[in-house]
Amino acid sequence: MKTRGFEFIIKDMRKTDCKTLELPRRNDLGSCGYDIKSPIGAIIKPNQQLLVWTDIKAYMLLDEVLEANTRSGNGTKKGVILSNIIGWVDSTYYDNEDNNGNIGLCLKNTGDKDFVIEIGDKIAQVKFSKYLITDDDNPINSERKGGFGSSDVK
Repeated sequence: MKTRGFEFIIKDMRKTDCKTLELPRRNDLGSCGYDIKSPIGAIIKPNQQLLVWTDIKAYMLLDEVLEANTRSGNGTKKGVILSNIIGWVDSTYYDNEDNNGNIGLCLKNTGDKDFVIEIGDKIAQVKFSKYLITDDDNPINSERKGGFGSSDVK
């Protein structure tokens, strides 16, 4: 039984035509984060943002979350952050009917120079984490109804 990892989005639901798409990998044994590489080339102007669909999905146990962060070098040296600062990908996002679990990263350029992205550039890091729930936990919904940004759909 698989418990956690990454897969490619099914072909008919991909947002890009990247031929060199790679699954996230850790840089070394001491790295907690898996590097996400861009499937597109783009330029983000100062004070603008861009939603990058990775064409990758993550599977994990029900009590886990995938946390997305900007790469420290992009943030400190270039002023590029995730628009929502930290992204959470719920376990129920995997294989959803809207986009097959496609992980989207919205990058924002807070710097004063264009931020150039080439296909294959590392644009974010993600890590798997366990989370805790309250003793009297009672979710609003028993299952996820949609994709990106839809965990509060009733």
